[in-house]
Amino acid sequence: MQINEHALPDARLNHKTEAWEHSNVLIIGGGLTSVQLADVLIRRGVSKVHLLMRRGWQLKPFDVDLIWMSKFKSTARAASRSADSFEENLDIIKQARDGGSTTSRYQKILEGHIKRKRLVVHTHITVKTQSYCRDTKHRIIGSQPPLLALPEFDPSS
Repeated sequence: MQINEHALPDARLNHKTEAWEHSNVLIIGGGLTSVQLADVLIRRGVSKVHLLMRRGWQLKPFDVDLIWMSKFKSTARAASRSADSFEENLDIIKQARDGGSTTSRYQKILEGHIKRKRLVVHTHITVKTQSYCRDTKHRIIGSQPPLLALPEFDPSS
């Protein structure tokens, strides 16, 4: 899946990037969609993107365990097809995906953004609170462990 790189998800953020105003965006997650979104936002003019992950980087050639791609894939698929319920099948799929991961291609792209100080990656972080300040029109995030240097973030729709 490719993300449309000509549109930002929020009209206010789009206006700020077109006017070259400073903007901060927070993305929660470390999977392929999250890192693709971070890349697109930076290329579209967002000043700084903060990527919060519950774990460290997970680098994989595919979004699922290799057992689903190897010569033993029929065994893994059979286990999925023989699940007794939708929930059981979903658990099998979640276990196969093992949370968010990214590819080496996108890791190299993100490393470039990190070197240019356009991307900050926070690992082993859980969001605990979130509030919206009507005066500044920004979101304020509280995390565990606390991140003292987090800026206020531009809101999303």
